[in-house]
Amino acid sequence: MRALLGPLLVASLLGGSLMSVSADSIEAPGDLIPEGRVSLQVGDLTATVIDNAPLEEHAGRYNGLTRVVHAAGPESFFVPTYAGLNFEHLYDAETDGFSPREGAYGLRRLGPTAVALYRPAAEEPHWQVESLSTFTCSAPSTIDFEFACVPRRQDYAGGFLGAFWASYIDAPLVRSIYFLGRRAGTDEPPRWVTAYSPEHGVQSCHLHEADPGDCSPRELPVLASLERGRSPYEFTEWFYYGRSGSLVWIMMFDPGSLDEGERLRFAQSPTGGGGRNPAWDFCYLIKGPQAGRRYGFRARAVLKPFAGSEDVIREYERWLGLHVPRPSEPEPEVGELDPLTGQWLQLPGE
Repeated sequence: MRALLGPLLVASLLGGSLMSVSADSIEAPGDLIPEGRVSLQVGDLTATVIDNAPLEEHAGRYNGLTRVVHAAGPESFFVPTYAGLNFEHLYDAETDGFSPREGAYGLRRLGPTAVALYRPAAEEPHWQVESLSTFTCSAPSTIDFEFACVPRRQDYAGGFLGAFWASYIDAPLVRSIYFLGRRAGTDEPPRWVTAYSPEHGVQSCHLHEADPGDCSPRELPVLASLERGRSPYEFTEWFYYGRSGSLVWIMMFDPGSLDEGERLRFAQSPTGGGGRNPAWDFCYLIKGPQAGRRYGFRARAVLKPFAGSEDVIREYERWLGLHVPRPSEPEPEVGELDPLTGQWLQLPGE
């Protein structure tokens, strides 16, 4: 059962316009205004959502969270010129590129803690995908992210439509992400995995244990290296985290918001943000998309002081109201571990 766009299903009557989402369409506010940038300050977080137009230090062509600051850390967690939760790619088996960076978005504040980023299908002339992203902040340090889209065609190569989000992290000492999982295709008990991609597009994509591994792009010039660079690991719980300084970025996904045929995969690059700035990413795939039908998913990001991996698990449990079996080792090894050779590329410890 899909449960999406909760904040938007409640009537959002601002300035005389109503935003609503029906089962098979997305209706944007009648007076959608391209403000360019909207800042939300809730609890310990200040989050700035931006469209893809250049503004001050923001380079343009990137959308989403251009700046997220926690009270415990004065600088933005993301590379200032780029963004986090940046809608980066649409793709199928034969075509990719950076089309979500181009064209126009509509951005407006829905209330004191929520923002909508709307993109009409006309701005995606090749893909013909209408999309709506919402960012809702709550105390002390949470950003709920919900994505909905409606394809207006269904003849995608390979029989699937893919979407990709990137978060460009500003110079963490260790560029790894951590999740509960195991060696792919085994029945090993879940453990903490220290996931690192030694080179852009190498061992970069992590699938869920139940993901059949279909819906894969072929040899494409832009995205194929990340989405096709499958790692030797699979994740067993729907979250990962990464650290920078004293803070942790936790990215969680609600599997209950996915219908049959939809996939979510973790991805990463050690240099996606330029230099030693990694990209901690994810991709969403729809197998057999139908024109005119609404698809989407629900996720949550948390930025807070790191208090151990047990605290990360508890954030996930509180959000989804479930229990996660604990691994035998309570903490992952910290560092940059080459998944192919098993050698540490950087000494553990941050």
